[in-house]
Amino acid sequence: MDMKLELVVLPVSDVDRAKAFYEKAGFRVDVDHRAGPDFRVVQLTPPRSECSITIGTGLTPSEPGSAKGLHLVVTDIEAARGELVKRDIDVSEPFHFGAEGQVPGVPPGAPQLRHVCHVRRPRRQRLAPPGGRGPQPGAGVVTATLERALAGDEAALGELTGRHRRELHVHCYRMLASFDDAEDAVQETLLRAWGRRAGFDGGTMFRAWLYSIATNVCLDAIRRRARNPVVARSYAEVPWLQPYPDPLLDELAPDD
Repeated sequence: MDMKLELVVLPVSDVDRAKAFYEKAGFRVDVDHRAGPDFRVVQLTPPRSECSITIGTGLTPSEPGSAKGLHLVVTDIEAARGELVKRDIDVSEPFHFGAEGQVPGVPPGAPQLRHVCHVRRPRRQRLAPPGGRGPQPGAGVVTATLERALAGDEAALGELTGRHRRELHVHCYRMLASFDDAEDAVQETLLRAWGRRAGFDGGTMFRAWLYSIATNVCLDAIRRRARNPVVARSYAEVPWLQPYPDPLLDELAPDD
């Protein structure tokens, strides 16, 4: 069985600032999607990479700046460093690890993966969550229904997810541009939520947790489309944006 790491979530304090940095470094913006003030997902991919990074709001309870030690592998580290310097990126001189530890420079003929540079992204402190607001009332509070759901009560989880089902469908529709594909994505989202219920730690809102799962489901679907492009044999097979039925929008739940 093949297993490929395709997405890494990086916690950041300022999404726009981080996005601008990675774009400056040459990363491609695949997705920049918002669903209200408390949820945003930005997916970026390094040149020719099969693995992407995601930054945003409402994606992870991890502290901004806590992800360290990630590696970008290149065939020519000096050329890669020169390109980053041209882009005004703060990058260290190359170094490698010898018998006595870290040593400056690139020794001739050394194996490629022993050459390392540090790339530093500008950071700034934030005294409050995104938007300048303090902790929201009720955020992270584990209700009795949620406690039952986390304990394995399928009906309780259905009660919690049912309220957000329509807005999740709209969210997936906006990303996939297909009413039917959005329905499949919502079903997959609910299945993943059930299978991963133990991973909800109560530190983030339940709604944002569902949105993060739905977003990853849609990103998986978009990647599959890119790898398996559909060849239309007639105009009837050309993909088109399906309209969303207006009456269904009345089912949207109010914001938490």
